[in-house]
Amino acid sequence: MSDAVNSLFIQFGSHEKVAEILGYTPRHYRKIRRKIERGEELPPRIEVLLDTKLRDIQRSCESEHDAK
Repeated sequence: MSDAVNSLFIQFGSHEKVAEILGYTPRHYRKIRRKIERGEELPPRIEVLLDTKLRDIQRSCESEHDAK
C-alpha cells in the first residue's frame, strides 16, 4: 500500500493534491499515510479506493503516452 501512496505522491507532487484527488481532507489523508507507515491495516474500502485511483491514473498516463 505504501507503493500506491508513493506513486500518487510522485504523480501529483504533494500529499495535499493527492488528498484532493482522493476526496479526503489533508488531515484524513495524513492519518491514512501514518497508518500505512506504522504497518497498520487499512479498512478495505480505503485500500480499494487507493488501488482503483492508482490504476486509473496509470491507465490515463499510458493512454496519453500512446497518443503521442
